[in-house]
Amino acid sequence: MGPILNVSFYRFTRLDDLARLRERVKARAAEAGLKGTILLAEEGINGFLAGSPERLRSYLSWLFAEVPGLAGLEPKESFSADIPFTRLLVKLKREIITMGRPEVNPATKTGRNLPARELKRWYDEKKDFVIVDTRNVYEIAQGAFAGAIHYDIETFREFPEKLADEAAKLRDKTVVMYCTGGIRCEKATALAMDLGIRDVFQLEGGILKYFEETGGAHYEGDCFVFDHRTAVDPSLESKSERAFREKTADLVATFPPNDPMSARVEIALQTKGIPYARESAADFGLRHGGRAIGSIAEALEYLDEAFPETPSLSPDRPERIARMAEWTAWVDRELAPAAKEWIELRGKLSPEERSAPSVGESLALEIRLEKLLYRLKTPLQRSRRFLVLDAPTRADLAAYAWVRALRAADFPRDYPERFALVWDWMAAVEGEIEAGLNPAPKVLRRAGSSIWPN
Repeated sequence: MGPILNVSFYRFTRLDDLARLRERVKARAAEAGLKGTILLAEEGINGFLAGSPERLRSYLSWLFAEVPGLAGLEPKESFSADIPFTRLLVKLKREIITMGRPEVNPATKTGRNLPARELKRWYDEKKDFVIVDTRNVYEIAQGAFAGAIHYDIETFREFPEKLADEAAKLRDKTVVMYCTGGIRCEKATALAMDLGIRDVFQLEGGILKYFEETGGAHYEGDCFVFDHRTAVDPSLESKSERAFREKTADLVATFPPNDPMSARVEIALQTKGIPYARESAADFGLRHGGRAIGSIAEALEYLDEAFPETPSLSPDRPERIARMAEWTAWVDRELAPAAKEWIELRGKLSPEERSAPSVGESLALEIRLEKLLYRLKTPLQRSRRFLVLDAPTRADLAAYAWVRALRAADFPRDYPERFALVWDWMAAVEGEIEAGLNPAPKVLRRAGSSIWPN
């Protein structure tokens, strides 16, 4: 599976016939295989969705064109290795962000947008303004803008009463209100205007946009977010991501050129989403945290031991570990030598010789390799996606490295459809590698992304 696209979007706009709209919105999202939550109210829409990038973007194009008032809406995007939602919900609500004041209508009146860079300039130039945090107290505990005032609220429902109590102090001030992503401020500034606070702004795109555009100047601490990360710093990196980046900062792997044997370690690194520095050398090697490893088998063991936060490439039951070991030994004992011989042979032949019918030793080698690929089909014929489990293990990486090299060397020469199960298995392994290469967090993006030289 490739990377999962996550989007969030909202707009305050008048929506009618909500029950019928809900059914259309939900049916189309379900058809696209999306997960997440969409809130619909007379005042607008608020959504959080995840799915394949192509299907999700297609759905959003339909949604924003189909629903009046949503034209030009630009969702915020991020990526993850997995879908963070378990189901699809489309709910009808009184408000798309609950303040308990449905009469407050940001679609008709709201504060002026203040771009992130402009707020930074105000801070830099020491402009006279008051900055008000509209978030809940547990969010503010993670971090806030320098000098910001807040009202110790547990929920946004408490905000109107607190602001009403303070409105008289703010009526002659230039007021900037902010929240995580912008939606609460649209209502908060509309309420402020109803209370007679006229010179009121809302931070455009919220804290997250401010982090993205300014690097977090004048903000102290992290920003609470409503997902598995809990909080992100001004580089939009979570504490766990930062710890992982620091943990892998000195990981270096060296690989001989065009070597499928050691390539399985690089495949493992990429499948597990572990960033690393890649170097070329005559021999394989892995260096990390003062430890140097020269054995491929030991390196694969070490990656699972040292990085338990990444997907394991080893089964957790003894009988399955034994089966993985048997397959890996079979690859090294039988598939690897035959594949290496074929690759070397094809490299020595002229284009004319390559296209000629196989004879003698070449024919015998071709027949032997075909039998080995038929052997590889055996577990796949049992409705198993991979050789041992429904996720790749080190056995899959070992076999994949050599089968991939064989395919690059034009094997099999005839009737490749005989091995359709093997090619499907290859595609599944490649999908797992791609998912490891392209998860959302910046910490997991790496240089040296190609296993196979051009």
